[in-house]
Amino acid sequence: MLAAAGGPNVHPHASSPAAKRAVWDRDVAKWKNDFAGLQGFMLDVAHDRAGPDEEVTRRGFTFISTDSIPQGAFYTVGWTMGATIERELGRAALVGAMCDRPALLRLYNRAAMRVNRRGRDRLPLWSDELLRLVSPARG
Repeated sequence: MLAAAGGPNVHPHASSPAAKRAVWDRDVAKWKNDFAGLQGFMLDVAHDRAGPDEEVTRRGFTFISTDSIPQGAFYTVGWTMGATIERELGRAALVGAMCDRPALLRLYNRAAMRVNRRGRDRLPLWSDELLRLVSPARG
């Protein structure tokens, strides 16, 4: 979404029909709750608490679509993470981490902590537990 928009200061649905833009605006407004839901889901999967494969798939798809529009929490949380990184650390930092998911989560935390230190907003952070679980073993 961020790449398609052209940057963090361009609405991701600037050229979309009003109905899609309205769904995005509604859903991105609740990204912090969705962030917590995504983290819970990832931890449940990592700890084999998410249920059988069919349940994991069902739960996973709830983060993909909203109102038959493919822009659920994976999109809104991902866009917000990317926009936060780009605003705080620059586009090169964001692009450099895009293919390394654990690095991207850590980079988002770094950018979010900068925002949080300013005290205007409190951005959620990925937990240390999740970061350990998704990071490759070092040996």
